[in-house]
Amino acid sequence: MISTHDRIYRQAIDRIKKHMDSELVGIDWEESPNAPSTFVELQAQWSVGKLQVSTDHSDSAVWGGDGNSLFRAWHDLGHCKFGLGFTDSQESELAYRHHLIAFPVGSLEWSIVWHDTIGQSIIAAKTGEFPGDQTKFMIDSLNALG
Repeated sequence: MISTHDRIYRQAIDRIKKHMDSELVGIDWEESPNAPSTFVELQAQWSVGKLQVSTDHSDSAVWGGDGNSLFRAWHDLGHCKFGLGFTDSQESELAYRHHLIAFPVGSLEWSIVWHDTIGQSIIAAKTGEFPGDQTKFMIDSLNALG
């Protein structure tokens, strides 16, 4: 049986995915083992209307495998739209300008996106790597909020 907490959480994830889908209308994106690894490569693809996204490290993503690719396409689109590279400060700026403005501050959706972007980036900056189990990290982070 699915708990009320799990159901609310899954509904929030579904609302986030729906929003991401709506922003990607008209963008030709696909999963690829040859996804860009630099901002210059990403911009070159986007300039011809394409985005290739990596599926690396998707096993424990809060979005699920397919959802993680959707999130990465949405995230990479933000890099291109705002001209922001991959440094820690640029990733933070992207989260505020693209991701976090999509949902009301303090909402469950906002909290999920915040922890998936900024929260994991903070852990990576401190430890040198992203959380091994992204979903567990997300759930623990949300539970810590109360």
